[in-house]
Amino acid sequence: MIRSIFSPMTVRTFDTSATTVAVKLTKVLNGQLLAFFMRPDPRLSIPYVGDGLTADVIQTLCDATEKEGKEATRSAMDHVEGLCKKMAVNYKEGSESDKSMNPPAAYFEGKICYLKEKVGRMARVADLSVVPQPNDKNSPDGEDMLNELILGSGRPLMMVPEGNFKVTGHTVMIAWNGRSESARAVAAALPILHEASKIIAITIGSDHVGRPSLQELARYLKIHGLDMEEMQVKNSGAAIGEQLLKSAADKGVNLLVSGAYSHSRWREKILGGVTKYIVQHAKIPLFMSH
Repeated sequence: MIRSIFSPMTVRTFDTSATTVAVKLTKVLNGQLLAFFMRPDPRLSIPYVGDGLTADVIQTLCDATEKEGKEATRSAMDHVEGLCKKMAVNYKEGSESDKSMNPPAAYFEGKICYLKEKVGRMARVADLSVVPQPNDKNSPDGEDMLNELILGSGRPLMMVPEGNFKVTGHTVMIAWNGRSESARAVAAALPILHEASKIIAITIGSDHVGRPSLQELARYLKIHGLDMEEMQVKNSGAAIGEQLLKSAADKGVNLLVSGAYSHSRWREKILGGVTKYIVQHAKIPLFMSH
């Protein structure tokens, strides 16, 4: 069950397709969304130049940064409120502890805080986090949020590229390798899978001995009232991530469900890996769990 959705955002990431998808999911799943806007402490924006800045100059810079931060917060707030009105989702500015509205409902909260200290911890009390795909425009915030959520929350996330995406009546592909990360992703995605019109589960290459097969996954989903199409693809020798995305494109898939960082994240960061490739190249939303 997905009832609590967390949408962390900064000035670089609030006006994205991820915010739109977060509100759409809140509506479809009759849930509750926390849109949490983070802005840096104005005092941390003052460049270090030795003794070259007077107290008055420092105060002026702090005041200007504070003003910019408040304006950015207001822009994000207006954007979220506009999406909620458009999709008939109840909206309120206020603390995450103020749960007074009937679902579907969205709460907006803005705070001065450090992204890396806040995002992963807050997501631990949400069913799902929704974030934008990291790119040059939202760097470094986009990558920081994604990594903190994958590795620090213990919860699933949905990464959303730029585009207009469905959250119901869509085709969902499960990237299945029988590992525990894949299993967690599938279990967490069950409410999303129930909104799909078609489910395809794909394995690249042969089934791994000792791990659950596609057929066993099909039986598991059947217990939950879901049918799936099995797709076993011969390994072409190209990167697994590349083969997954090509298969998804060929099948008209709208969402890919996958485990994240089956190997050490540091190994993937240095040598490359399925998660790294898909995050960088996906053109559709990606539902992940570590």
